Amino acid sequence: MQIKNIDITSITKYKPFAIALVKVLVTVYLLNLIYSQAAEYYDADFISNIISRPYSVLILATVFALMLVNWYIESTKWKLLVTKFQALSRVESIRTVLSGVALAIVTPARLGEYGGRLLGITKGHRGKALMANGVGSIAQNVVNISFGLVAILAYISMFLSLNPTTLTALVTITGLILIVLFTLYFRLDLITSFLLKYDQFRLINWLQEQSQFLLAYSSSELMRVLGLATLRYAVFSLQYVLLILLCGITTDPVIASIGVGVIFFLQSGVPLPPMLSVLARGEIAIWVWAVVSVNAMAILTATFLLWAINLVLPALAGAIIIWKSDLSS
Repeated sequence: MQIKNIDITSITKYKPFAIALVKVLVTVYLLNLIYSQAAEYYDADFISNIISRPYSVLILATVFALMLVNWYIESTKWKLLVTKFQALSRVESIRTVLSGVALAIVTPARLGEYGGRLLGITKGHRGKALMANGVGSIAQNVVNISFGLVAILAYISMFLSLNPTTLTALVTITGLILIVLFTLYFRLDLITSFLLKYDQFRLINWLQEQSQFLLAYSSSELMRVLGLATLRYAVFSLQYVLLILLCGITTDPVIASIGVGVIFFLQSGVPLPPMLSVLARGEIAIWVWAVVSVNAMAILTATFLLWAINLVLPALAGAIIIWKSDLSS
């Protein structure tokens, strides 16, 4: 059977249509996600009651301002990571981060974030950009897990009855886990060594080649990235604590901080489809806060507000950026 030659010109002429279709699908899916989650968890009466409380407008304005700080920190971290192979301006780094948010919110386990952050990165450096984003994700997860483990210990000691021996064992295990986490983070060369064992596979071989770039980061640079990840965690936690206090789940900032640490830890280990994202966040929050509150609506409202302010608004901005971007490059 004779195979006809493929006319490249006939394929490329459909490329603008394909790019437009991708933009439309991402936008429609994002808007549908926002609408479905809002319809499920938005309670106008409860929101009105919250807004009527003293200092509510100030607290909500602070949470919104912290959202801007949060993503500014993330753009700073991204700029630091990619400066090894490509210079990005502040505006460019913010644009790529927001594009990543728009695609992350509509994909399971935030996988779309990797694709979104490639906007503005030249073709020859996109493999390195994937590795750089991986380093940033590792740093953020190290911070989330570290604070989460400490929060879980505090949560257990405050609300659960454990004998001293069991508690000591948990503290010891937590300490060992943290040592392993930080050792792996500062020894990124171990990733390259691991991939070398499977270089017979084409994809693994490509990843192994790209992973050599990880060796370019010094310990001081990795420490700066970790510091920015810690600062971002602190900002994100403060947002949640303020919403928890506003919704009346608890009046104790210490208990609120401990609960937030446990929730973030559990959320980071649950890769879910976007349509179930807020549902899972809400169910986890209800389970964690059951020891201090049975007001499910207050818990779900705080969770929804955090999701809407910290993810939906940046995602909408990212969708606009994607619309205006030339995806063919």
